Amino acid sequence: MEMKILAVGDLHGRKPVIQFKDFDCIVQIGDVCDDREISPYIRQWFKHIKNSEEEITYEEFLIKKIGKKEFKKMKGHSLKKGNEILKYLDSFGKPIFFVPGNWD
Repeated sequence: MEMKILAVGDLHGRKPVIQFKDFDCIVQIGDVCDDREISPYIRQWFKHIKNSEEEITYEEFLIKKIGKKEFKKMKGHSLKKGNEILKYLDSFGKPIFFVPGNWD
C-alpha cells in the first residue's frame, strides 16, 4: 500500500497554498510561527554578541531593546499566526506530525 505524505515547512506565519487533497497525512517540518516582526532584530543581536563580552540570550536582548511589553506582544502575535496555520492544517482531517523548529 502506498502512503501519500504532504510535507510543509518554514512557513514563518504564512498559510500554505495546498492545491490537492489526495494525501494520507501531513508532516509539518518546523517554523510555523511568524517571524516577520522579530527577525529584524537577529542581525542586531548577532552583532551585539560578536562585539560584546556580555552573555545575553536573544530573548533577553529583545526585552532590553524593545521592552518586555512589546516583546510579549510580538511573541503573542507569532504564536497566534502559528496556531492559525496549525488549525488550517487540521481542517484537512488528516493526521499531522509536527517537528518544532527554532521559531516554534
